[in-house]
Order: sequence, then structure tokens, then C-alpha cells
Amino acid sequence: MLYMIIIILILLFYIFAAPSSIKGTFNIVSLVLLGVLLMILLGVGIVQFFRIPGEIFIWAGMLALAYFSLKDLRRLSIKGGDKPPIPIPTINWNRVFPRNPK
Repeated sequence: MLYMIIIILILLFYIFAAPSSIKGTFNIVSLVLLGVLLMILLGVGIVQFFRIPGEIFIWAGMLALAYFSLKDLRRLSIKGGDKPPIPIPTINWNRVFPRNPK
């Protein structure tokens, strides 16, 4: 809480009382502090990401494997020559979720 008060006081000084010669320096310092803050948040986010249960990684891997397996199955040629590939059916969403006109 103390740091929040100090930050608010520095911002108020910057907005109302700082001379223009200091504002350029303050802009660079604030950009550096913002960059450091973003790097800290990125580090904390990575740590939190690896604290999730391992089953989620297995789930994601199985989904990726299923996607690429279905993609490869779709590319297989059909024995017997001239048969066209099996088309992917289109879904008529209006029949699946009919709208009630009022």
C-alpha cells in the first residue's frame, strides 16, 4: 500500500509540477519500469502455467494427435481408383438449433 501511495505521488508530480526537461527522462524511466513489470508478469505466468496438473498436457497432446490422425486419414487415397473422397458433411445449424420467431 505504501508503494501505491508513492507511485500516485510521483505521477501527480509528473502531471502537475514537473518541468519539461524532466518529462523526457521520466518517460524513458517509466518505459523501462513497464518493461521490467511485464517481464516479471511473464515469469510469474510461466511458473503458474507449469503448476497446472499434468493431465491437462496429456489431454492437449491427445487432442493434437487426434487432429493430425484425422487429417492424415482424410488424405488417404481410396483403393479402386476413381472413387471420389468421402465429403465432409455440412451442418445445417438452423435445423440443429431452430430459432423461435416471436
